[in-house]
Amino acid sequence: MLSAMPSSKTPLLCAATVALLALSACSSEPPHALLDSKVYVQLVRNSAAERIPVDAIAAVVNSGDTSTPCGGGDPECQWVSTVIVSLSEAAVDRSDEIYTALVESYIAEGWTPEKTVDAFASLEDTKRSLTLTVAALTVAEKPSLRIVVTGECVRTDGENSAEVKLLEGR
Repeated sequence: MLSAMPSSKTPLLCAATVALLALSACSSEPPHALLDSKVYVQLVRNSAAERIPVDAIAAVVNSGDTSTPCGGGDPECQWVSTVIVSLSEAAVDRSDEIYTALVESYIAEGWTPEKTVDAFASLEDTKRSLTLTVAALTVAEKPSLRIVVTGECVRTDGENSAEVKLLEGR
């Protein structure tokens, strides 16, 4: 789970995340298994959450990971990773600025804006077939950011396969 308070392990975790992202970016190969997709999607979600200034985070309200069928009758699934971060009282006046900086940081890295309306943005990384959505919303009367990363469809043995159940922890 993400934490608003850095720990002594934070620099090591950040370095490991950067290294994995860098290595995975070198590959032009799409994920061949749901596990590959899950790992990369979670890294992108965590990276997005880490771009929110620490002093602006009141709490991680919710985070979750799941696979979802891609449709079309094929036994393909995609990994979806979500986090909702509640902003601190000190950040309420900067919530629009924080949202905009987060979205613009991905656009600067080459993500393509698919849809941007008011406090909602959908961005796509066409090289890795990832979609990132960021929404500014209110949760329990506090300004919050909802980050959702969706991976590409990969072949599985179906949504109730052993692989999917294991990765979802069910």
